[in-house]
Amino acid sequence: MDQEWFKKSKEADRECNLPFFCKIGQLDAELNVSVEPDPHGNGKGTHAHFHTIIMCPKIKIPDWPEPDRCQVTDETCPFWEPLGGYEREPDSRKWIYAQQFLHHVSSIEFSSTQLLSVSLMSKGFEIASELPDLSYANSTRFLRALGLVDNSTYKDLEGIRKERNKLAHDPEAYLTFQEQDLFELMLKSRSLAGLLKDRVSQFRTK
Repeated sequence: MDQEWFKKSKEADRECNLPFFCKIGQLDAELNVSVEPDPHGNGKGTHAHFHTIIMCPKIKIPDWPEPDRCQVTDETCPFWEPLGGYEREPDSRKWIYAQQFLHHVSSIEFSSTQLLSVSLMSKGFEIASELPDLSYANSTRFLRALGLVDNSTYKDLEGIRKERNKLAHDPEAYLTFQEQDLFELMLKSRSLAGLLKDRVSQFRTK
């Protein structure tokens, strides 16, 4: 079944190499273009997109997540276009990471309250429904006080809360962050959200 799906998802793909003279670097370069008209293989073109890969001696590879940069301009190569190009601009990437970060923080808040509820119920407390909404700060303090998270995790949760506050009250605050910092915050918040969600599941399966 997986092999059949993979075959369908690739049968409409097209790829070509385009040699050209780059005026920016004043040298010969090559652009690989890969078009994926039906990546889900459902015949509907769901999430159709294209990729380009630049073959150029003037390309330098910085730390992830920033894409390859041009050694001449020290900016993202204009021929670098993943998934139709929405990630090409640094500010666009910052906005994406900030939105993902805030999404994971919401998951942390929700799972924190859930974890408190299932923990108290496991100790014999009768709770008719979920606990009332608690602030992020209070819910994580309770988690630490009840031993549901260790001190290291609590410090990570506090650090996430402080960064969340910087982003939550100013729609353009993400622009003041370094891209790498936002990317790492997104990864850490995703990891913490997953940790809390797993612990809720563990209590419910006891």
